[in-house]
Amino acid sequence: MRVRNNNVIASWMLLTCLVIGLQSAIAQVRLPAILSDHMVLQANRMVSIWGWCNTGEQVTIKPGWTDSVFVAEGTNMAKWQVRIPTPQASTKTYTIRIEASNQIVIEDVLIGEVWLCSGQSNMEWSMRSGIDDRESLQKKADVPEIRLFQVPRTTADYPQDDLPGKWVVCDPTTVETFSAVGYFFGKQLHDKLLVPVGLINSSWGGTPAEVWTPAEVVNNDPEFSATLNLLSDSRWWPRTPGVLYNAMIYPLASFPIQGAIWYQGESNTANPIVYRRLFPAMIESWRQLWRAPISFYFVQIAPYNYGTPLVGAMVREAQLLTLRVPHTGMTVVSDIGNLYDIHPRNKFDVGTRLANIALAKDYGRTDLEYSGPLFIGDDIQGDRMRIRFDHASGLKTTGGMVTDLEMAGSDRVFHPAVGKIENNQLVVTCDAVPEPAAVRYAFSNLGVGNLINEAGLPASSFRTDNWPVILETVDIRQENGQIIMSSANSNAEIYYTLDGTDPMVSGMHYSEPLSPAGSVKILAKAKTPQGWSSSSTQFEWVNNLATNNPVSLYTPYAKEYAGGGVNAITNGKKGSMNPSDGNWQGYKGDDLEAVIDLGEEKDISKIKTQFLELQNSWIFPPSRVEFAVSKNGKKYKTIHTWNYSVNASDAPRIIEVAKFIKTSARYIRIQAKSIGTCPSWHLGAGQPAWLFVDEVEVE
Repeated sequence: MRVRNNNVIASWMLLTCLVIGLQSAIAQVRLPAILSDHMVLQANRMVSIWGWCNTGEQVTIKPGWTDSVFVAEGTNMAKWQVRIPTPQASTKTYTIRIEASNQIVIEDVLIGEVWLCSGQSNMEWSMRSGIDDRESLQKKADVPEIRLFQVPRTTADYPQDDLPGKWVVCDPTTVETFSAVGYFFGKQLHDKLLVPVGLINSSWGGTPAEVWTPAEVVNNDPEFSATLNLLSDSRWWPRTPGVLYNAMIYPLASFPIQGAIWYQGESNTANPIVYRRLFPAMIESWRQLWRAPISFYFVQIAPYNYGTPLVGAMVREAQLLTLRVPHTGMTVVSDIGNLYDIHPRNKFDVGTRLANIALAKDYGRTDLEYSGPLFIGDDIQGDRMRIRFDHASGLKTTGGMVTDLEMAGSDRVFHPAVGKIENNQLVVTCDAVPEPAAVRYAFSNLGVGNLINEAGLPASSFRTDNWPVILETVDIRQENGQIIMSSANSNAEIYYTLDGTDPMVSGMHYSEPLSPAGSVKILAKAKTPQGWSSSSTQFEWVNNLATNNPVSLYTPYAKEYAGGGVNAITNGKKGSMNPSDGNWQGYKGDDLEAVIDLGEEKDISKIKTQFLELQNSWIFPPSRVEFAVSKNGKKYKTIHTWNYSVNASDAPRIIEVAKFIKTSARYIRIQAKSIGTCPSWHLGAGQPAWLFVDEVEVE
């Protein structure tokens, strides 16, 4: 009996020790990831040091820059927090000691300027992704007084109190996968201010502003929530409101920052008019989170072919209008963009221009111009309009006449216009508009313009009118040899031409499917009760022996670029310079082999197909193309070979490969050999190259 009692006592004592040990482990003071070795704290600010501990536990904090000791106590939520004043920025490093049931020492802490870098792919884009002059710029990135914190891609349905990541010292290795724009921004600040700089990169490619905005802000606004279904395919990117705000922004709220830089908007071309209110609402939600009017500087998206006309210009306009929000700034990058690549590779100038805004607005530098000309007003003077700008000292063009100018009268039909610079203002006239009502400058997806100020900074696109922009589109498709047009607006009428001329001038009214005998080049536009749509739809359909005949593919195409599926190369639709127009069939590092069955043996006089060269999007022509014909589908005769070697100077273009012959065959075989990987001189050297093909024409 005594032995049994001793066993019970021993077991009880062991259990008690285990419980006490477990409680002790649970009570260990811990910190969020953002508070770690190598961090930068915002200078001259009350900063928070916080974490988790046992309820009622006393936590002592000893910052290395002061003799003061700060004490916190664990709350009933097992959290603790203190606010500590920081000194002026300096290159001196400090430690922060945190003592409780355990001790934590945060080492190599700097006091300086802290900025958040956020947005979608152009902010996320790293040196490794490929930038201009990468090798030279990366070698110069040995800057130990710049510290980097990379927030991993993370989503959450509810606001989080911590996130993964760690601070690292900036060097050529650590900067390689960090935001290139963010780094160049920080480097400019460091070089000009001579103080430490902390950069937090929290960005995710392909994401709209809705996911960076609190869910309640989006869901409680009928206009915001109504356009969520317009956003692009959610298989590739988060689309649920607030999920990145919850996971990648909210956990940073207790960490003081001077401001944020933002590069985003491309994904909101799906709802550009809503973006006018959504973007300022997002900025305001962040300021409420930090409980401070943090500076917010952003990049106006560059000209690019978004498929639907004017949507890019509308987002740029929304960004221009956002400058009405206090403590904001915008940099224009139309001069360093790329019309054929949504990811321009000049990230150095983007980061530097953003930094110049901060230097002027946050740090009092008056010796630099930080903005290009911005439209502020207009005056109608008879048959001309005078346009006034801010930041227009030394207004001029990059060469020649002012480009991308349009003028309209009260009929709201725009015509090309002429501009003359007078006393840093722009005087615009147009022979076709004797009584002007509105002027637009570079107001299109591809509008670049050539107006700059004496600092060489480009003018933002703008329009003087506030007329509703009707973006009603016409959908054109080919089915069983007929061309069908439709519009989502049941009240819209459709007008079209077959030669690509303007439907508003000489268009025919569409009432029933068309059955063209030959190839056509349709340009169609919707006319709504509110007026003509600003959007035109172009549809080029080729009708030949191969059209709509079955295709056997011996190499599977990449799912990202199906181009209309197996029959993409015989559906009559021709691709444009926009690789995402839905007509190109893409192969990632793979060769193409396709056989077209004409149904019966036919006389053939010509075979032609086309390939896309768009090196900035890693799209290259094939190194070899071979045409072959067969009467039985078993034995083929090669009738043409074409060889090509790519080089760095080749411009974006569509390359046609054609052969005139005189033969008869039932089967046409097209073989195209991909270059495999991007060449050694290319930014993507060693990575898979894309091969893009579309229509095969047989006559």
